[in-house]
Amino acid sequence: MNYQEQTDKDLKVLFTEKLKTNSQWQLKALVAIFNKQTADEQMVHETKHDNGVGFTGSDAKFLTSLAAQYQRKGYLSPKQTKCLSRSMPKYAGQLVKIVKGKI
Repeated sequence: MNYQEQTDKDLKVLFTEKLKTNSQWQLKALVAIFNKQTADEQMVHETKHDNGVGFTGSDAKFLTSLAAQYQRKGYLSPKQTKCLSRSMPKYAGQLVKIVKGKI
């Protein structure tokens, strides 16, 4: 699918649905957003910069730990995956910007 040809609004709808239901999308989005955080945010598992990139302050500690674990071990537990499915849909807008090269 060529994301560049679709509107941001259409992609956000598509990505929100995928992030609600597809564990592979959730994991890829988790890592993509984690990788866009600043190095100091990754290191301390907190949101330190109001730059519109990365996890929200309330999600930073948990989602950063999940991303680090997934990158280290290659998997999450079923309970962690369930939590991820609840958390990731709100990041659809950032994911659109990432795939379109806007951040």
